[in-house]
Amino acid sequence: IIAISANGPIAGIQMTVITDHIELNENLPMNVESKSDGNQHIILVYSLNGEILSGNKINLFTSSRDYEITSVIVSNILSEGMEIKLTDRILPDVFELSQNFPNPFNPNTQIHFMLGKDELVSLNIFDIQGRLVSSLIKNSNYPAGYHNITWDGTSNMGTEVPSGMYIYKLVNENQTITKKMVLMK
Repeated sequence: IIAISANGPIAGIQMTVITDHIELNENLPMNVESKSDGNQHIILVYSLNGEILSGNKINLFTSSRDYEITSVIVSNILSEGMEIKLTDRILPDVFELSQNFPNPFNPNTQIHFMLGKDELVSLNIFDIQGRLVSSLIKNSNYPAGYHNITWDGTSNMGTEVPSGMYIYKLVNENQTITKKMVLMK
């Protein structure tokens, strides 16, 4: 996993990477686009609505093969170049579910989990009585690494759920991890 850090909030990133395989982080709060020509990938991260990135270890992409970053341009909200640091983050070797953030939340919360290997996972939200409220991931293959899912407080039917305590459960073929969260409206 390749992460970037900067000396302040980031308003835009342009990066050229040479690799046979790349998986972009599509969970950034900005537009993420790429153009590929053979094994050269040009990645562009930008916003049309003023969103920014914190500048603190943002996961940009994952590559399961060798890669070479040939150029990086990072700018702040004044379109000035920024000092950056790129970090290779070692993939986790565990199956782990983190506490959602923020908690309590309204209207959205982030659920982070880590996988030590490529595997089939499910991530479901249940009400306090054990009834399924929302299936965020339904038996889908996810690659090893760090993942982030947003829940917007709606059910599988698209309706808003009431305030209260909810249980979220991450399941793979061998393990189940459960955590609690609170929605306050």
